[in-house]
Amino acid sequence: MDLLVVSDCVLDVFMPASFPLKANSVVVANSPCVISPGGSCYVAVTAKRLGLSVRVIDAFGEDWQARIILDTLEREGVDVRYVTKNSTSTCVVLLGKKRHSFVGTFGGGLEKIEHTKSVKSVFFSGYLLHPLNPNRVVLKHIQQAHEEGKIVFFDLAPVKTKKEELLSALSVSDLVFANLREFYNARKILGVHSDILKKKTVILKLGKEGCAIVQGENTKKFGALEVKKPVCDVGAGDVFDGAFMACHLKGLTLDECAIVANTAAALKLEGIGIQSVPPREAILHRLPRDIKNVRKLLEN
Repeated sequence: MDLLVVSDCVLDVFMPASFPLKANSVVVANSPCVISPGGSCYVAVTAKRLGLSVRVIDAFGEDWQARIILDTLEREGVDVRYVTKNSTSTCVVLLGKKRHSFVGTFGGGLEKIEHTKSVKSVFFSGYLLHPLNPNRVVLKHIQQAHEEGKIVFFDLAPVKTKKEELLSALSVSDLVFANLREFYNARKILGVHSDILKKKTVILKLGKEGCAIVQGENTKKFGALEVKKPVCDVGAGDVFDGAFMACHLKGLTLDECAIVANTAAALKLEGIGIQSVPPREAILHRLPRDIKNVRKLLEN
């Protein structure tokens, strides 16, 4: 198994909204809501479409929300055999013009992570460290995976945790994803210990500006693919993560990973929900013509 995705698989309910929201108001949306698996489901589906074998570990209830998530992941070929029965994480996504807000709840907790010995790498996000997330207890199992020599990927979002837990998560991580706000928030939380970020390979997601690879004092930027009519950016960062990890585990250089991840994230902007995750063929079609090595590796 190439990649184990830990927690943060939620059901998103997208609702049109006008900001700022007014208290005690009644708003009838002028378009229907969209219901879709979200969070780390984007990561898992993207990595699977780019050729990785992927397993998800999370807790789900015996309800229609969980059924939508699990049916989608199974159709994509993601391994969900080891999920825990508890309750399902849900999120209402309020979509306004060029901005959005999340209102969500965490589902039931995981007591432990099984089957880490059979995987090459592990992915988790900052949501796992959130003070209200019952799954925080499994961080010790990610530490164990690190000690077993697995590659550990960590997305800082949303950086709502204590310094000690953030330090612990960073200490076991080989590659860190973040946007600029998350990166600066992490530095603020870490304080005098923020030098740990300089010892990591940090992939900064810069939105329409593309991304940057930060290693110590060295920063290399990569421009984004232009999207003429973006529809929704929710999930684009997760698609970026999934694409970057897939390329990294297939042996591409970090520069090549950045180019592919930028392309995948940009294509995701053209739709709403998990159905807008681009297939491998669409990503390959939009890659620059001068990186034949990338095409060859991703086609296998």
